[in-house]
Amino acid sequence: MHYRNFIIDKYRAIEHAEVGVGNQLIPLIGINESGKTSILKAILCFDKNSDKYGGGEHLDYKNNYQIGDHDCFVTAEVVIDSISDIERIAESLQLQFNDSLIDLLKDMFEKRSPILIQRDIKNRRSSYSIVNLELPKTKNTQLAKAIYHSLPMILYFDDFADRVPESLSFSYIEADPRYRIKNTRLVEWQRILEEVFQRATKRKTNWIMENSSVVHVIREDQFQQCFDLVMSLWPKDRSVQVDGGGKANAKASLQSSALYLDIYYEVLKHMEDMDCRLVHIVQYGVFQAVQSMSNSTGVVTRDCVDKARVRDVLNQSRAWRVVEH
Repeated sequence: MHYRNFIIDKYRAIEHAEVGVGNQLIPLIGINESGKTSILKAILCFDKNSDKYGGGEHLDYKNNYQIGDHDCFVTAEVVIDSISDIERIAESLQLQFNDSLIDLLKDMFEKRSPILIQRDIKNRRSSYSIVNLELPKTKNTQLAKAIYHSLPMILYFDDFADRVPESLSFSYIEADPRYRIKNTRLVEWQRILEEVFQRATKRKTNWIMENSSVVHVIREDQFQQCFDLVMSLWPKDRSVQVDGGGKANAKASLQSSALYLDIYYEVLKHMEDMDCRLVHIVQYGVFQAVQSMSNSTGVVTRDCVDKARVRDVLNQSRAWRVVEH
């Protein structure tokens, strides 16, 4: 899926603007203070995973030249690129093959009709919504979320000071429990690069664990806290199918991926509570453990996940060890 157009309504001094992004290079030309930067920041507002960028300054949508508050919306026109896009959405929403929503999406794909996903910037804690399809509210929200997770990430660079550094060091946690990554511009690049890998590969956290030559330590209490968070974010009614040998089949693998991503983005909401990277490492261990499980029903729910098995998965990796205090 890809973005074709952004529609900006009442963002700062922009009353209404439509910005096509179908080409690789889109020049914005105007005099100083004409709104060029505001257009870029409004587009960044659409991506909720960028809300913490620059301290969230771009989310200040109010017009300094007007008194009072007002609504603000950023809408993205997105286009389905292939049938596989629809299949991933169907797996994410656990739709049946005869669901009318699949037929609707296929029709939009064949006609190259855009889907309009809107974010309410004033009430940004609310979910995304699709404004050009008549769907029940719950299904509308679920579909908008599934499509959003399939879209490319949005990156914003304020000036040339944001040029990519020559090297980055990914030391997530050291043996010293007091260690914390400082909130610097370099760390922002670490987060961006990790997000690129997360969205560009189905291997998710594997790229970190398989390519690390340093063994990092996770304290038992940290492991317990992260494990409990991941389990709490795994919906009780969601399950993953595995075959008799404990190896997920293709359909189950997609279900697992959809569940993984749902938990991953929920974890991002807890960034201020704990190190989300550490939680994602434990989450990786959980899903690796799930892939090796089997039972009489072939269905794995969160109640089936054995914490000891997850600990073993991390301890058997080349990058991580769970240790007592």
